[in-house]
Amino acid sequence: MGWVSPSPQRNTWDIIYSCLSVFLLCSWRAVHLNLPTPDESEGEWSQFRLGGLMMPYWPKKPLRTKWRRKILWMALICFAPEIGVGIAARQYVEAREARDEANAKAKKEGLSERSTLAHAFYANMGGIVVRQVPLQKLQVRGEESGGPNTIPPLGMGDLRWTDTISTLGA
Repeated sequence: MGWVSPSPQRNTWDIIYSCLSVFLLCSWRAVHLNLPTPDESEGEWSQFRLGGLMMPYWPKKPLRTKWRRKILWMALICFAPEIGVGIAARQYVEAREARDEANAKAKKEGLSERSTLAHAFYANMGGIVVRQVPLQKLQVRGEESGGPNTIPPLGMGDLRWTDTISTLGA
């Protein structure tokens, strides 16, 4: 038969579908949750073998938990966007306070390193994990550290931004 052009007029369902799909995709990308747990970060898919290939068919529990949490927040913000704005404002104020407190402590101790707002957001969302390891095993950029409680300097390049590289931007 050949190419058939679509109807030149948009009907009501076309408008509803396009608005709803844009709304859902934008709200999915707009919700930025705290960093996932290590289990959620390494969430996998259940797979079956098809010939020589392993085909994913359903996310395992940690990944489903991560998605469920994001979908619930997304739905809440879809129905009451002012809640999302309020939470974002509160997190901004908390990050400013954390940055100012960290910089005051650094100044008091005579350190030249300064924290930025990005550092404060990253720390508040659970992105900095400090583990104590034996001194002989602790190395920072190839040099021995000052002790087991010393935190290495953290520059903006050291922060790992994961929101655009994970599954479906989750």
